[in-house]
Amino acid sequence: MPLKRAAPASASVAKLGQARRTRAAARTSLADVVLRQGKYKDAAKLYEDAAKGAKDDKRLDLMWPAQRGLGRSLWLQAATEKDKKAMSLREKALENYRDALADDIETLRQGSIRADESRTTFLATTKDRL
Repeated sequence: MPLKRAAPASASVAKLGQARRTRAAARTSLADVVLRQGKYKDAAKLYEDAAKGAKDDKRLDLMWPAQRGLGRSLWLQAATEKDKKAMSLREKALENYRDALADDIETLRQGSIRADESRTTFLATTKDRL
């Protein structure tokens, strides 16, 4: 019986990278679904997890949709609150939008390989806002 050869280390690393990317994208997609259901607080938590996961995995191209979603969920949540709580949520929402733009613009400015991924993700997720 012939022995199977082990996959090269680079193939294993590539698979791990793809798994991380898929996980971060799935977190954001799940948060999108929860947001559409009107569960803004739950969506905010899921977007926070997605943003943290994308940052931990160094997937800057996935930071934009997660932070943008967090901003949207906080803004919508603010509409259901009163006075100071609403103002605080709106400020957090704007901060997340600014952070998302700053991260994405910095990646694009650097001109790295990830810049193409970030540009594609940015344009794909903002078509409804342009």
